[in-house]
Amino acid sequence: MAKKNKKKKAEQQLKLKTAKYGAIAAWAIPALLIAETIRDVVKYLLLKNK
Repeated sequence: MAKKNKKKKAEQQLKLKTAKYGAIAAWAIPALLIAETIRDVVKYLLLKNK
């Protein structure tokens, strides 16, 4: 019985980690695109003012 509970707990922890990293990835991908856009705009503005 204890082995079964340990296995179930380990599976739940794995699901939790998977969900956590999935949420981080879902946030990070658009954030990366936004950061690249900001970088491009800043580059454009700096080159335009030369």
